Amino acid sequence: METGELVVHLEGDEGDSHRLESDGWVVPERFNCPGRDGEESIYGMIVRPPDFDPKKKYPILESVYAGPHGFHVPKEFSALRSRRQWAEQGYVVVQIDGMGTNWRSKKFQDVSWKNLKDAGFPDRIARIKAAAETRPWMDTNRVGIFGGSAGGQNAVGALLFHGDFYKAAVADCGCHDNRMDKI
Repeated sequence: METGELVVHLEGDEGDSHRLESDGWVVPERFNCPGRDGEESIYGMIVRPPDFDPKKKYPILESVYAGPHGFHVPKEFSALRSRRQWAEQGYVVVQIDGMGTNWRSKKFQDVSWKNLKDAGFPDRIARIKAAAETRPWMDTNRVGIFGGSAGGQNAVGALLFHGDFYKAAVADCGCHDNRMDKI
């Protein structure tokens, strides 16, 4: 039976991130904006370099995994190590759960049903452009993307179908032939 009573206190810093911040860790900027359907929200986050200077222009690197069975914008506290590693190299790292990802409405997830090519790109591109309008330090002329597995397929698709926006991609273990699975 759930009573809301404290069962056990876990040892820790009570959600205090000061130790991380003293080592250069920066709290990611979270956002939510309307999706292309005008109904569902798109969730995302922006990770800035630790030595961030708002007067500079930074290349944008999107971390992608748009498989229909996963969402990747954390809903809880995370040190975001992999995204942070890229930010430490001087990129503004963006993670977006576009339409087609799961744990949302069936209509939201069904965008990717037999349509993995979509990968939420209309939402991703629109959101990055909109973010850059109020963040002049985001350089939309230098946008790259990387991902593994379905994210690898998405990274290649970004160049093939949206090469006017994405200028570089890294695909790790991409599932590039879906004739027998998830078509």
